[in-house]
Amino acid sequence: ASPRISVGLVGVAIATALVPPLATAGICLARGEVRLALGGFLLFITNFVAIQIASSMVLIFNGFHNTAEERPDQRRILLQNAVSFVLLWALAVGLSYNFLQSMADQRYKNETRERLAKALSAYPGSRIEALRFQDKDANILVTAVLRAPYSFTPQRVAELESTLATFRGKQPRLVVRSIITKETTRWGYLRQPEVPEEQVKTEPEW
Repeated sequence: ASPRISVGLVGVAIATALVPPLATAGICLARGEVRLALGGFLLFITNFVAIQIASSMVLIFNGFHNTAEERPDQRRILLQNAVSFVLLWALAVGLSYNFLQSMADQRYKNETRERLAKALSAYPGSRIEALRFQDKDANILVTAVLRAPYSFTPQRVAELESTLATFRGKQPRLVVRSIITKETTRWGYLRQPEVPEEQVKTEPEW
């Protein structure tokens, strides 16, 4: 609406907001990733509705609605944009809920990492390399990749698992993947690897 802004800049901004998520949705659909495609399409719809409402408000505030031969009143303007406002409200509610869920998930992951790091302080030379989370019906499968001078026994894994908190009524089930590391100096090993205890042969049911 401002003569100081290039028309091409507005076109590029709109294209940047609409083309990438729509292209992402198409690529994901071609590869059979329906869930990811829906996420990309949701972002496209969100940007599309937001651009439409923002454009309408800018034009109204700048008086462009008065340039038509038949000048609409405020009620008619609201009715013309009612569908967009309803879509924007629905998107705002859905995205806010999704945002809160994502924040809760991230807080739980951070809390789990902190609790494991605190519990691992009793095992010198052990540190967390990576954490992976996966829903398993009534449980949350937490896979911890640890670097340590020895492999963790089932008893130690049980002790680590007991420090984890439940999340949304689901019990955490810990799986430790040990990456054996040795730290050596010219005088010898810093930590002698321990002899692992007898491992449980049965496969657990989560």
